[in-house]
Amino acid sequence: TAGTEGPAAARLGHYNAANTPAFVHSGQTVNWNDATLDGNFTGASVLSGSLIIQAAGTPPVEPEEPDDTTTVDESDINDLEDETEAVDQEVDDQIDSGNVTTETVTKTATVANKAATQTSTLVTGSTTGTISTPNTLNVLVAATGSAQTGGKVANSTTTADKTAVTASTKTIIKDTGKLLTTIADSGTTITTEQKTQVQNIIVNLAGAAKNITGGATGKVVDEEMKDDSMDEEMKKDMEAAFKAATKLKVPLSDETQTVIKEAAVSIQVAALAELTGKNSEELTQEDLQAAFNDPVTREKVLAASPTLPNANPRSEEDVTNDINNYIAQNYPQRPTGTT
Repeated sequence: TAGTEGPAAARLGHYNAANTPAFVHSGQTVNWNDATLDGNFTGASVLSGSLIIQAAGTPPVEPEEPDDTTTVDESDINDLEDETEAVDQEVDDQIDSGNVTTETVTKTATVANKAATQTSTLVTGSTTGTISTPNTLNVLVAATGSAQTGGKVANSTTTADKTAVTASTKTIIKDTGKLLTTIADSGTTITTEQKTQVQNIIVNLAGAAKNITGGATGKVVDEEMKDDSMDEEMKKDMEAAFKAATKLKVPLSDETQTVIKEAAVSIQVAALAELTGKNSEELTQEDLQAAFNDPVTREKVLAASPTLPNANPRSEEDVTNDINNYIAQNYPQRPTGTT
């Protein structure tokens, strides 16, 4: 039967005397439009669009993203992962040797900036239109990996300026909380594979937060970081990510919860260090213990921890022990004969 787009094309909704043309051809695409249907069904309300016919058992056709969907090119994501892997190995080797070179700090800052640009692009897109869940999760896996490396460098021993790498790492952490929240609030049901991606993102995020607040070397934060109330920022950003993971029904393994707890302790000790009023190079175990023993300061420090998505919440006694152990392991004792 002659159709709307040429000989033998199917014609949706068209009755041709004895029968209605059947949709029987595998891979056939049926097009219809208002003008054609109006001519056959006078006065009827019609829809315009496309119908793709597939043979039984063939994979479903993936729907196209809406025109207002913001995505990052997959090749750019892959490049970011490759660059992060290369510079991360370089950073680890140099940390082991006792000093991270200016060249490596610059490389790390460049990679972290690329990651921050990708996450920020999606954050902007989420406010002006929509984002793609699969694409966004791919970006966050790569970007939070870069944040892990950036956090290591931000707290490494080096003579290089760490301002740029610190800023980009903080941007990635903040954007991750926002983007996971956007996905969770959209009502999207994510796949098992995507839940694994979220687990990896949370682990990377916690590791980055731990590093950037001083966990890697025992230092607290650089002076320019203290001005930004680092601990309060990290608390909010981490909580946003944790809440989103819970809403997405992502199970967190014991290992994941351990990393999260370590990040929380690091954030709390960063808050404690800030409350002492001393810079990171001067702090000793005695300074921190004296501050933590003050009831008012103690209350502030305990409140600095992000609410954790742990199956078994920590008691105050557990938190206190974790903080005391962290201080003992990461800060020097006061030299004998000094006060």
